[in-house]
Formats: sequence, C-alpha cells, structure tokens
Amino acid sequence: MSSSFLEAKPNVLLLHSYHPSSVWTHEINSGIKSVFNDPNQYNIYIEYMDTKRYNSEIHFNNLKNVYQEKYKNLKFDVILSSDNNAFNFLKKYNQSLFRNTPVVFSGVNNFKKEQIKDYENFTGVPEKNDIKRNYDLIIKLHPKTKTIYNLVDSTPTGKSVKKQMQQVINKYNKNITFEFLDQLTMKELISKLKVLPKNSVVFHNAFYKTKDDKFLDHSNLKNFIKDYINVPVYTTARGLLGKGIIGGYIVNGYSQGKEAAKMAKKILNGVDIKNLHPLVESPNTYIFDFSQLKKFNININNLPNDSIFINKKLSPLELYIKEIITTIVIFVLLIVYIITLLININKRKKAEVFIRKQLSFQQDLIDNVNTPIYYKNLKKEYIGCNKAFEKLINTPKDEILNKTAYDLTDLETAKYFHEQDDILLHTKKVQVYESSSNIDGKGIKDLKFYKNLFYHDEEMAGIVGVIFDITESKALTYELNRTLQTVDKNVIISKTDIKGRVIYVSKAFCEISGYNESELIGKTHTFLTTNLISNKTLEDIIQTISNKQIWSGELLNKNKNGELFTLYTIITPEYDKNGDFINYTAISQDITAKKQMEQAKNEIEKLNIEIKDTQKEVVFRMGAIAEARSKETGQHVKRVAEYSKLLALHYGLEEEEAEILKQASPMHDIGKVAIPDNILKKPGKLTDEEFEIMKTHTTIGYEMLRGSDRPILKTAAIVAFEHQEKYDGSGYPRGLKGDNIHIYGRISALADVFDALGSDRCYKKAWEDEKIFALFKEQKGKHFDPKLINIFFEHLDEFLVIREKFKDE
Repeated sequence: MSSSFLEAKPNVLLLHSYHPSSVWTHEINSGIKSVFNDPNQYNIYIEYMDTKRYNSEIHFNNLKNVYQEKYKNLKFDVILSSDNNAFNFLKKYNQSLFRNTPVVFSGVNNFKKEQIKDYENFTGVPEKNDIKRNYDLIIKLHPKTKTIYNLVDSTPTGKSVKKQMQQVINKYNKNITFEFLDQLTMKELISKLKVLPKNSVVFHNAFYKTKDDKFLDHSNLKNFIKDYINVPVYTTARGLLGKGIIGGYIVNGYSQGKEAAKMAKKILNGVDIKNLHPLVESPNTYIFDFSQLKKFNININNLPNDSIFINKKLSPLELYIKEIITTIVIFVLLIVYIITLLININKRKKAEVFIRKQLSFQQDLIDNVNTPIYYKNLKKEYIGCNKAFEKLINTPKDEILNKTAYDLTDLETAKYFHEQDDILLHTKKVQVYESSSNIDGKGIKDLKFYKNLFYHDEEMAGIVGVIFDITESKALTYELNRTLQTVDKNVIISKTDIKGRVIYVSKAFCEISGYNESELIGKTHTFLTTNLISNKTLEDIIQTISNKQIWSGELLNKNKNGELFTLYTIITPEYDKNGDFINYTAISQDITAKKQMEQAKNEIEKLNIEIKDTQKEVVFRMGAIAEARSKETGQHVKRVAEYSKLLALHYGLEEEEAEILKQASPMHDIGKVAIPDNILKKPGKLTDEEFEIMKTHTTIGYEMLRGSDRPILKTAAIVAFEHQEKYDGSGYPRGLKGDNIHIYGRISALADVFDALGSDRCYKKAWEDEKIFALFKEQKGKHFDPKLINIFFEHLDEFLVIREKFKDE
C-alpha cells in the first residue's frame, strides 16, 4: 500500500461574507472550484455568513459560537475568505476558532498591507473598484455628460466605496457634477431615478440597500432599470451585467476566486505563506453588454482594446467555426473507421461461418436442456439458441436467428440487454445479473442471466448466455420478507432459551418496552416485570410451559422510562421434529389502553354526575345572586324555572331539553350583576338614560355565558340574551320578531313577566290575577308568542299550583 493512500485529504474552508444566492459570491465560488476541481483530493467545507442582510454584533457572535461548536474537532489546512466581513472576522477569531490556520483572502476592499502587519499567516487578492477608470470611461463614451449619479448605500461596503469615489471626484473639473444617491427609501430612490435629466449617467455599486431595508440586487435589478431608469448605467460588478447595464471596468469575482485558490493550493503544496505576498493589483476587466451598447448608440471602436462582450451576435464563421472543424475531423475519422469496419466485417463473416459449423453438433445436445441458452455474434445478433429459449420468448427459431433484441422485444428491454452486452464485451469477465423484463411481450418476468464470451482463433467471437426464470421464487421471497417485516414491525414477539434468557425481540417489542435490541438480548423477562407479577402467577407460567403446554394471561410490565404497560401474552414452548427443545415464543397484545379506558370510563361516569350536579347548583346560585341584587326572592328564580319547563313540555320540547331550560332559566337576569345599584334598586320609574343602561343586562349576560360548550350555559346565554325580546319586534336588545326569537327566549319572557307581575317589587305591588290575565290576552301576538299564551291559559291550573308551591315566605 502506497504512503500517498494513507495520507489524509487536506481540509479546506471557504468562508463567504454573503449569502449563497449572491451573484458575486457565486462567481468567487466558481473561480475557487476551477482550481480545486477534484473532490477526491480535498475535503471542502463552505460557510455563508450572510452579512449583507444581517450585520449586527449579535449575528457575528452567534456565528463565532456556531463555528466553534461545529469545527471544534477539525483542523483546517487552509482557509479562503471572500470580502471584508469574513476577512475581519478571521482576523479577530482565527486564533481561537481555527488555531491560526493560513488564510487566503479575496474581495477585500481598500486593502492596505498595514491591515495584515501582525498577521503573518494572511495573504490574498485585494478587490479594488477602479473608480477613476470607470469615470474616465463614462466621460469618454458620453462626452456630453453633465451629472454622474452614484448609486451607493450606507452599508459598511457602501460607505467604503463612497469614500473612494469622493477622493477621485476632486480630480475632475467643475463641468461635471457628481451626486450620491444614498440615505433614500425605495420610494424616494424611484422618484429620483424616474426624472433624471437627459445628459446624465448612473454609476451603480454591486449591491444597494435602501434606508427602509429594501434591496436592489441581481434578482430585481433588470425590471428596476427597465421601469425607472432611462439613462446609461455603469457598474463595477460582473454579476449585474445582462440586467440593463452597459458595463464598465469590472471587478471580476471569478478571477478573484481563481487567484486566491492558486495561492491556497501553493500553501497546500508546501510553500510557506510568508513567501506569498498579497497581489498588488485587483484582477479587473473591461466588460460590456453588446445589446446595451447598441441601445445607446455607443461606437465599439471607442472601447478599450482588451474589452470583453456579452450578448454579442457572432458572424456565421465565428458562430460555427468549432462545428466546422469538428465536422471535418469527424469526416476523416469516419473514413478511417469505415475502412477498419470493412476489414473487421470480413473477418467476422469468416468467423461466423466457422462458429455455425462448430456449433451444429452441439444443437441436439442443448435442445434437450430445459434451461434457455442462446448465442450472439459481436453485432449482438442471435446466431443460435435451444428450444427452451424459443419457448421463453415465445418465438420460433427461424424468426430469432440474425435478429437483435430490438427485433424481438420492447425498446426498453432491448436497450437494457444491449447495454449489458456492451459491458461484457468491454470487461471480458463472466457476467451474472438479474433483470425484470417483458421478454415475451406477455408480462414482466424475473430472469437471472449467466453470460460469457466465446473465442475463435484466440479472437473474441461472440456471447453465450444462459437464462433462469426466477419469477416464482422472487415472488415467494418477496412475500416472505414482507410478511416477516410486517410481523416484526407490528407484532410484539420475544423468544427465550430454556433458561428464560431473551434471544430475539421484534421491533414492536422494542418500541413498547423502550429498550433497543442490544439492551434486551441475554436478559430474562423479569427484567421488565420486577415486583409487578405475583409469585403465584410466575409459578403458574413456569409449571405450564415446563409441561409443554401453552400459557396465556395478562402481564404488567414497566418500560425503560418507568411507565407501566399491560400485555395479554401467549407463551408457547417450541420443539423440533425430534422433540428437542428449541425456544419459548411469547406473542403479546398491548391492552394498556383498554385497561386505562376501563378505569377512565368508571371515573368519568362518576365525574360526569358530580359535574352535572355542580353545574346545576352553580347556575341556580348565580341566578339567585342576580335576583338578590335587585331585591327579588330566591323563590322567584325557582318559579320562573318551573314555569319555563312546564311551557317547554306543553310546547313540544323533549323532556331532556325542557329540563336544561329549567336549569338555565335562573340565569335570565345574570347581567344585572353589572347594573349599578342606584338604577337596579331605584323604587321609582327609570329615566330614559337609566333605562338604556338597564337594557344592557341582556347583552352583558350573554357575553358572560356565550363562550361555554356546556348545554346548560349555552341555553342560559340564549335566555339571558333574548328574554326581553317581544313577539312584534319592539323588544330589546336586537328587536327580533316572531320565530326569529329563540323558543327559549319566548318561553322565558312569558314565565318571567307572569311571575314579576304577580310579585311585589321595590317599585310596585303585585297585580291581581285578572289584571295579569287581561294583559296577557291584550299582549298576545305583541309582547308574547300567541301559541305560548294559548298554552298558558289551557294549563293555567298547573301554573297556579307551581306559584302556590313556591310562594314567597
């Protein structure tokens, strides 16, 4: 084994300042990968700091913590960084995070050697936007320019670029004005750009973040320029070309990454980083969008000689020169190939004649073999087969010979057979493989192929193959495996040896017990049932299975988390055909839920009874409290409840619903708990303002009760809300009319008024019955439901019995 095989691959970290979708970052990545282009030689790790969008100290501290945890056990051989934020981050944390790994930076703006004075393990490629060359280019191509608008933001990078621009601007005369478009919201920026004067140019930095945190980048720049900018636009960023920008003296991310990667590779090859000095010049290039040059009528003869163009239409010769050369080469090769092919065809024909003669004596022999056998020549044409092969593909021999698989089966199957034949002819090794094929056109069959080459005069002459139909055995194997997997997954099974030690557990057993297989194998089942099974039950199990009988019953177990679960278990002793013991098999059903449900059902039944009783008591007490505030007796609450039930039953409601209404009716005035005493207990007539306040007791009561899902409280909410509505629509709070008023509200209204008129109040004396009856008849169809009034008079004796039974003390 060579020493190079034993050497570990170098670990290389790419630390990018920005996010993966950044075009600039993508270009740098592409440049790096053009050098580190063999993944088998390096372990490449990539991190994106995303500092264009997140640039706080908290973010940088979070990144430090993440990298510290992520790479605490990994030593890098070299680190490549892109842009200033990653560069400064490594200056600060390289020693603590990455143990002073050599760093090759790229894309660092305004780089000065003093920045790495105390960092001997740093070198790299500076990024310098040559602002002056771009200004000179703009003035040369647009000599009538009066104003250059610099589109820069207020991010750290933007401020750095602005500083460079200001230093250069001082070198130009006053005939040209330079204006900065920064500190603007997106709306302000659009308003400014839409009205730029004719003799102006926009100079755009690579990235723009507005004052209101909106972004202008490669993803939306094309539409932005199209919609809002009508003057020429230049840039220093390669990734923005093709978005409506003419071009410029471009900082090339690909070149940045490539040059940095070359330096990193030298370090990996043993060059001391101290001998690798940072590049002096940024590798920039003049690049232009040909379509934009045409749009603004710019003469390409005025462009620098070394300019690069995108979107340029080539002449036919330029466009197809590679194809023309390739065609000529192919033509020459084809002539050579045809000559060679003709020679080989002649040789093969002679060989095939010999082979046919040689195989003729074997035909009778192989025809008596039930396994399909065939022969092919090097053109993959069948030149022989036995009867079993004819039967397999359901084709007579004379229709098989001199045909290929494409002539005998479907396209997909034939293509697969030819591909396998090509592999055999290339490797020249015995070939064994399985295939599912529709070889006879009657359905898919599972086949197993054994193939080899045969030779003539020591030259390869063809292929011989043997086919076995394994369709049935594959189906049986699949069904068996599927059944076993289903059983293992869903059936709680365990097997133990004669001493009760576990030798097998199913996945279902592991899942319910909480233990994995390795924790259970070799232990006894008492591991799960300690102190949970009585000695009597344990003795019964041992005695039963020792007598070669099956034991069944319920067993309480404890899982890994200490939770109890109950299994109904059947234990079967198993013996081989000679009567020798094999193992005990236990198959169990989880009945924990069933047991819990039985217990819970009993407890719930008891609890429901208590809840209902408590609920009724609470409703009654709350109703009584409301009535007590208005100096009404508790008997009033009981009478209204009884009247309500009696009316409901005679109206046709079911007993259960009528009973719920009875229990809910005491809450009809619950909203009065929120009415001030000076109004609620006023002995005289209420003013209009006071009456409006009093009317709110209906909505207050409804809001207090409406959120409950309990039948009594839901009914009480309706009663509280609608018991003051009147049949003719003159009631409150909503002025409902007729059957739009819930039956509960109509019943409660009649019951409450009947009892209120017949009882003393702080503001009135009780009415005589005849006066009440007269009012009811007069208010039939107005205040009250006519049907309920009829019911009241038809069963008046019953109402009077209730009033007498619950009369005030």
